[in-house]
Amino acid sequence: MKLIFFNLIVTFLYIIFFDLSRNSYLLLLLYVLLSILIVTLFLNFKKILLNFVEILNISLASIISFFLFLEIIFLFKPSIVPTNITIFIDRDKEFYNDKVEFSKKLPYVKFKPNTEIRIRHYRGGPKEFEYTWNTDNFGFKNYKNINLDDVNVLMLGDSFTEGFGVKISDTISNQIAENSPFLPYNLGVQGYSISQMRAVYQKYKKNFRYNFVILNYLAGTYSREQIIENQLKNNDEIIGAGGIFDVATASVNDEVRNSAFFISSALWTSTKFLRKNIARKIKGIEYDDKRMNIYPSIKFDIENKDYNNFSNKSFSKFLSEIIKIKEISKSDNTQMIFVYYINRSMAYYQKATGKLLPNKVFNERDAIQEFCKKNNIHFLDISNDLIDYVIQLKTNDNENYNSLPFLKRDAHLSPVGNSIVAKSIINKLRKVEK
Repeated sequence: MKLIFFNLIVTFLYIIFFDLSRNSYLLLLLYVLLSILIVTLFLNFKKILLNFVEILNISLASIISFFLFLEIIFLFKPSIVPTNITIFIDRDKEFYNDKVEFSKKLPYVKFKPNTEIRIRHYRGGPKEFEYTWNTDNFGFKNYKNINLDDVNVLMLGDSFTEGFGVKISDTISNQIAENSPFLPYNLGVQGYSISQMRAVYQKYKKNFRYNFVILNYLAGTYSREQIIENQLKNNDEIIGAGGIFDVATASVNDEVRNSAFFISSALWTSTKFLRKNIARKIKGIEYDDKRMNIYPSIKFDIENKDYNNFSNKSFSKFLSEIIKIKEISKSDNTQMIFVYYINRSMAYYQKATGKLLPNKVFNERDAIQEFCKKNNIHFLDISNDLIDYVIQLKTNDNENYNSLPFLKRDAHLSPVGNSIVAKSIINKLRKVEK
């Protein structure tokens, strides 16, 4: 009876102070467990069932005691717990304070200068994903010792341009600098819409004597303009989308800061990809290249998504912002280049399925390319560079995810992918320069 009360109290307290999303399946399992414990407390069982209930409670008490022991160990010596578990734990409530600066006009939100930024939520092990980095004197992802007088290229964009999940040394901007006479300044900010990109361009361009401005764009992200417009209409406290919005939200709302507080929750979260892999096997999703099996949505993303739904108000707003950036560039007597990026599913589809990408996937790209042509804007399409690179890789190389152009778990470009993009941009810059 004492064991039942022990298990009941600990389970109840865990539910009360549950540290993950209220939609977590773990919480549902805890409710089921609590219900079973309550039933065993009040019902009289026959001897054979009573023995089973006792064994069940002894086993459960042992598991609970083990996790309580781990909590005590972690409290006094965190290094004992494996990094692959502790990466899911975030107990530093003060860390996200004062990371971003807000304004009532565009860009509404950006990272503060000389500040350590930490990416929230699990996106791979510490060897697969770079979680922290420090902003420079303007609040962007560049080396602080960059010579501003030598900068001749301004890079506008979102997380792909910023270098989400990689070291500063592996960003597109830095790889361009290391492999060419061009010195870019990275103005990319995770989650930015094109209007926000235009705003930081207007604000910071005066600090550089630049010759080129490169507008980097990820397929489908024009819809961020609508997100911002809706937030403004609703008078939301925080305006923005994507990663910067996530960090900004954590900076003002305590309840969204912690990925996990307890070891047990962190352990559950760490099995997310294992659980997804089991679900994938049950559904029978298998690709020609086995490395692609951890991305079960590739086929659905390409074959079931509507790629014709881009001629709307948000897309028109997006095109108008391109013109605004072109006008700013023209007034400074500089050249503008629009760079079109594809996402992971688009890059991996042919390798995963053995089938060519359907033409509908490139409807948006073709529309933007035609728009750029009409408005005398240089256009660079990265699509084939990424797709061709993936196709030529050795098939079923299960052990080597490092050779892929996207990060293993996260859907952003890896150092390899950034290198591919950097080479393409260098070639384009040289052509435009002539």
